[in-house]
Amino acid sequence: MLIWLKRNYFCVGFGALLFLFALSLPNRALNIDDPWLAETSYWVAKVGYARSTLLWGINNYEILDLNYHKLWVLIGALFWKTFGFTVTVFKSVGLLFFFIFLVGFYYYFRDREKEYSLRDFWIGAFLIWSTNLVFNYSFVFRPEIGIMAVGFWGFFFFRKSILQSNWKKMLVAGLLFGLCVPLHIKGSVYPMTAGLFLLLFHRHLKSILALGIGVVAGILPYFWDITSIERLQFWYKQFSNNPVVHSMPKTIWYYILKPLQEHKRFFHQEHEIAFSLLFFVCLLIFYKPLKKYLDIEVKFLFLTVIGMGATSHSMTDKSLLLYYPFMVLVVVTALKIMPVKSRTIPILLALSLLVNMAMNIRLVLKSDRNVAQRSAIAAAQIGKKNVKVMADISFIFNEMDNYEIYGAQNYTFTCAFYTGEIPTIDRYFEYAKKFGVEFIVFDTVSMSGEEEELFKNVDLSVGKEVKNFRVKYNYDGITVLEKFKELDLAEKS
Repeated sequence: MLIWLKRNYFCVGFGALLFLFALSLPNRALNIDDPWLAETSYWVAKVGYARSTLLWGINNYEILDLNYHKLWVLIGALFWKTFGFTVTVFKSVGLLFFFIFLVGFYYYFRDREKEYSLRDFWIGAFLIWSTNLVFNYSFVFRPEIGIMAVGFWGFFFFRKSILQSNWKKMLVAGLLFGLCVPLHIKGSVYPMTAGLFLLLFHRHLKSILALGIGVVAGILPYFWDITSIERLQFWYKQFSNNPVVHSMPKTIWYYILKPLQEHKRFFHQEHEIAFSLLFFVCLLIFYKPLKKYLDIEVKFLFLTVIGMGATSHSMTDKSLLLYYPFMVLVVVTALKIMPVKSRTIPILLALSLLVNMAMNIRLVLKSDRNVAQRSAIAAAQIGKKNVKVMADISFIFNEMDNYEIYGAQNYTFTCAFYTGEIPTIDRYFEYAKKFGVEFIVFDTVSMSGEEEELFKNVDLSVGKEVKNFRVKYNYDGITVLEKFKELDLAEKS
C-alpha cells in the first residue's frame, strides 16, 4: 500500500477535500440544468402536473410535459414544498443522493470485511469524491448522481443474490434497478445490464423472474401522469419529436456498432483522462488477480459500458458517473494487491488526484453570484408584476410566482434542434412579439452561447432601441429591454 495511505497524510487529504467541498457549496456556480428541471418541479408541486413555460411554443410543453425525468422532478417538487424554491434547495437533492451512495458503498465493503478493511472503504470514498465529475455533480440538480446511488444499491443486492442464490434479494435489486429508469431514461442501462448478466452468467430461472418483476415495479413511477390513452399518445408524440430521439439513426447496425466508440467517453477532459488512465492500467496489469475479488463487478461494468454505448445519444461525460463506483473498486483493489515496489500505479494515482483536485479548486474559485439577487435586480427594473417576460433561465429564481416567464433561448434552441435555420435578430424579436412579451431579461450567468453569438454585435447600451424594444437597464451582466409603449409609437409617427 502507498506510504501516504498508511500515514496521517491520508486524513489530511480527506479533510482538505471535505473543506474544499464545503467551501464551494454557498456560491456554487449555476448549472444550466438547475433551472430547467427546477421549473418542471415547480409546476408539478403547484398545479399537480408537469409543464414548462420556459419551453413555450415547443412540443406543447407549456400545456403539458410528459417527457421529463419523472422521479427526479417529483423529488425536486417535494424538496420545494418542504424547504422552499431556491437554487440551494434543488442542488441539495444531488448531495442527498451522494450520501445515500456513500452509505451503500460502505455496506458493500462491510459485507466483504474478510477481503477489505474499513481503510479500503475510506480510500474508495476519497477517490470517488475527489473526481471532478462527482465533486461537481453531487451538488447539481441533475439525476446522474441519483442513478449512481440507486443503481449501486441495486448492484449490492444483485451481487448478494447471485452469491447466495436468493431470489428475494434479486427482487429488491430489480426494484432498485427499475427505479433508475424514472430518474432518467439512461438509467435503463442498469436493468438491461442485470438482465443480460443473468442470461450470460447466471441462468437461474427464479432470479430472472424476480429481477423482471422488480424492474417492472420500479419503472411504474414513470407512468404516474400517463393516465389515459390520450396521454399515452401525447407522451409518444413529445418523445418522438424530442430532437435527441428524432436525430438518432433507425438502423440496427448503428446500435450494434456504436459501442465500439464508447471508449471516447472516458477521454473527454483532462480530469477524466487522468482517472480513466489509472483505471485502465490497474485493470490491465492486475486483470487475473482482480477476478478473484471483482469478477461480478468487472463483468457488470463491461456490460454497462456496452449497453450505454448502444443506447445513449451522445458522448456526454456525465454518463461516466454510472461507471465510477465500479472503476473505483478496481483501483482500490489494485492498490491493495500491487507489489510494494510498484511505481506505475502510484504515479498514475498521484497524477489523477492532482488533475482532479486542480479542477475542483477551479470550480470553487469559479464561485457564482447570487442568482436570486440578480433576478430581483432585473425585477426591480421591470417595476411591475404579472407581465410576460422573456428571460434567461436563471430568472426563475425566485420570480416564478411574479411573472409569466418564457425562455429567452427558445428561438435559438428551435433553430438549432428543430428548424435548422440560422438565427437572426429580426426573427428573434418576431418570436418575442408572437407571445406578447413586454420585457426581455438577459443575464450572463445563464445566457446561452447561441444567444451571446446572436447579440454580440448589438449595441445594448441604456436607451438604445432594438427593433420594438428599448434597453432600460444594463449593468454587471444584467440587461433589461422594455417594449415600446403605444404612446411612443404614436409620437414617432
